[in-house]
Amino acid sequence: SIRVSGRCNPLFLARGKLLPSLHNELDSLLGMNAHEILNEREAIVGLAHRELFPENKPILKTHFETRDCLMDAVCKHTFQQTSPFAR
Repeated sequence: SIRVSGRCNPLFLARGKLLPSLHNELDSLLGMNAHEILNEREAIVGLAHRELFPENKPILKTHFETRDCLMDAVCKHTFQQTSPFAR
């Protein structure tokens, strides 16, 4: 969003500020029970990313234990390349 990109320098370089800025933005936007709302939906809500360390493997989160778990999953999904064809 504009608010997140506004925290970057004029050359649009985040220099380590983008992930914390996204986390802060999610914190201000998501309700305290956002994870419960997603977990109770009839349709599956999933966020995928690839874990590179300690083991290279795909991760698909479809249940979020806490609001912080949901925010972490969104951040991981946003900042890691995902592909169903990656090996």
